[in-house]
Amino acid sequence: MNQEAFQAGKEAYVKEDYATAIARLKSAKTPGEVNGALNHMLGNAYMRLRMFNEATLAYQDALADETYNKRGAIYANYGRALAGTGHTDEAIAALEAAVSDPIYDGHYKAQVLLGKIFEKQGKIREAGAQYRNAAIDENNPDPSVSLLALGRCFMNLGRPIDAIEAYRTALDFSTESASQAQIYADLGTAFVAANRMQEAIDAFQKASTDPTFTMNATQKAAEADAQKAVAALAKNRGGETDALLAAAGYDPLDPLGKSGEFIPSPEDTGFFEVTEAEITQQDKGDSAGKKGRKKELKRAKKAKKKKEKKRKKRHPVRVFFVTLLCLVLLCVGGGACVYCLGFGIPSQEMVVTDLFNAKSNNQNMDGYISGSVSDTQRAIIEASVPKGATVEINGIDRSMSHSTLYCTAHLNEGGSQSYKVTFARSGLGWKITAFDNTYPSVTDQSFKHVENAIDDNNSSNSDNASSDSKSSDDESASTSGTSGSDSTSSGGSSTTNKSGSNSGNTNN
Repeated sequence: MNQEAFQAGKEAYVKEDYATAIARLKSAKTPGEVNGALNHMLGNAYMRLRMFNEATLAYQDALADETYNKRGAIYANYGRALAGTGHTDEAIAALEAAVSDPIYDGHYKAQVLLGKIFEKQGKIREAGAQYRNAAIDENNPDPSVSLLALGRCFMNLGRPIDAIEAYRTALDFSTESASQAQIYADLGTAFVAANRMQEAIDAFQKASTDPTFTMNATQKAAEADAQKAVAALAKNRGGETDALLAAAGYDPLDPLGKSGEFIPSPEDTGFFEVTEAEITQQDKGDSAGKKGRKKELKRAKKAKKKKEKKRKKRHPVRVFFVTLLCLVLLCVGGGACVYCLGFGIPSQEMVVTDLFNAKSNNQNMDGYISGSVSDTQRAIIEASVPKGATVEINGIDRSMSHSTLYCTAHLNEGGSQSYKVTFARSGLGWKITAFDNTYPSVTDQSFKHVENAIDDNNSSNSDNASSDSKSSDDESASTSGTSGSDSTSSGGSSTTNKSGSNSGNTNN
């Protein structure tokens, strides 16, 4: 390798003179030479000029250098270049290879691009999974971008409640007013879809406080719908008492529900046709009848008490055993009923909660997993439980022998993940047989602003091989000029001296 030409190429790259950098780097190569750092930098320069075909060839040459230890970064950029040339399947494979590299600290970059590709393909569930993983990546400096995209996916899946939570979490991580205005506008649209109109209006008002932000047609239409709904509700709303009486079927013009009069009519009751003498005689008869009925009632009560005493004296043991038998049958019947309905001790909720606590406390989780599960599947279940998360039970489908529980884990790093937990009966209780992430199927609901946002992101985002931001797109590829060995730094857009005075960086 021509070290002088290589150094000149690095300097031109740092100065953002990519055409000169390409010329110098190409002249530095010797025929048949395999140099990962040089080809990595050359591919990045091609990407800056949106020369995707040339970039793919340079990255392929870089991957041929088995000694170069920045393979994850190369695969990520290689995937971007392939996506730029329209080779989607090959791009997905390259990006997945980048995510599987354990020493690559830019997994979130590859996951965001995977999410965009899946979203363009209509695979919204898969896209949401990638955006969620990117959002919880501890190396991601701005999770709000991934959370905003995750909210779009939830809206496209017909899950506005989940979209609301994604947008709210994005606001927690967002600091720039422009990006917050975009999040508030999307949040307002989600509120309208969830029929929470007043909250939608509040969100749209916050979005409009930024003079540099303009809502799209979909967001403006949603805002107008929310305003109309709130106005109509305020116009038609009566007093609370009127609402309660109306709900009970009360008609103030017909309180008795018969004649429409407040005072009962004579035809309904006959009260006003009775003479005073008849009333007096009726009272006397009623009084005598009442006295007779009282005496008869007293005699019946005394006879019943005597009979009860005799019966208790004759059969105290039988009464005890009959009572005990009834209690036992009641308990057995109740227990059998509860067992058949899918309840148990411990319950499904208790098992899931204890499982999460065991993972957080580094305790053994074997006691919560069914013995019928293989060792491999058991290891997968234990690895799938997020550490330090708090679990919220969303619902349970119960049966006598098998049950399915749906829960949401609120992750310690921020965000949440839904799980489907499958149980099998174990004695009186339950044990876990499967523990899976859940994402509902794609529905027909769609929003035009989602497609526009994707197209805008694909044309302007640096992860899709644009030339906007140097520090967020490229992984570094550097070579020491003094020793002749190749080294690489992991980020930044300026030259960093790592192994000697002639070392330079190139960002992914």
